[in-house]
Amino acid sequence: MSGIFDYLTKLYERFLSIFPQEIHWLISLIILIAIVVAFIRLIRRGWIALILLIIFLPIVIPALRNIFSELYQFVVYLWEIVKSGPLKFLNL
Repeated sequence: MSGIFDYLTKLYERFLSIFPQEIHWLISLIILIAIVVAFIRLIRRGWIALILLIIFLPIVIPALRNIFSELYQFVVYLWEIVKSGPLKFLNL
């Protein structure tokens, strides 16, 4: 199972490498929303949704990891701006 997870993680990272680093969190968020919407639509169809959920769960984990990692880095960046004082980031 870890081999599949590693393969999917590398595939996801290769896909993200197409885009600039600054928007990786946005791409991950869009993918996550699309997967959630697809699951909601599939749940209406019955038992096949459960099978697909089990199949697609490893795909969602790298997206979530990337979203939270990028969000954390953004919060740290904002905190550094706040700590440096008001208007210092504007070089005034």
